[in-house]
Amino acid sequence: MRKKSNKVKKINKIIFKIIKYIFILIIILLMLYSMAFNLNKLFFKQEYINLGSIAILTEDDDTSMKPEIKESDLIIVRKTKYMELGKDEIIAYRYDEKISIQRINNIKLDNGKTYYITKGDNNYYSNIEEITEEQILGKLSFKIPILGFIAKILQNQYVCLFIIIFLVYILIYKLRLRKIEKRKKYSSNCEKIVLTKQHNSN
Repeated sequence: MRKKSNKVKKINKIIFKIIKYIFILIIILLMLYSMAFNLNKLFFKQEYINLGSIAILTEDDDTSMKPEIKESDLIIVRKTKYMELGKDEIIAYRYDEKISIQRINNIKLDNGKTYYITKGDNNYYSNIEEITEEQILGKLSFKIPILGFIAKILQNQYVCLFIIIFLVYILIYKLRLRKIEKRKKYSSNCEKIVLTKQHNSN
């Protein structure tokens, strides 16, 4: 019985450690997202995270792509060549200093240049603007529900500032704890040396 209970305790400890590390990893990733987004916005005026061939972004309050894309979705788009873009594919693109996520409704060629006409799934008419390849961030790769809502909170500059202050506080607190532990170890070692000297003299 004791062996079984010890095994159960060990298993529970391992499970608790795994959950703890997963939780810490999620917090670290969320913090990194917040800082990366706000730094990108500050220095490059981009309201998304650019990771080379991949871009991470959130949908604004536009409901034209519901239910395919919701405001609470975290959207990941992949950069593609214009040959790979076809009708009915969902793309993210820049227009009027904003990021729009729409479906390609039509493609046309004019003087050797490709133009994309987009449309929201809930819109009756196509958009007036014609999108060029240079404006396109990429086509929809996949989306993660709920995380977009969390990402929007983290995109706030005050939340980012709070995270930075919190990280600095944790760092200072840990450094202070280390110093205290070192002092305790040093004092205990000194006491041991004194006791051994006294014992030897006696």
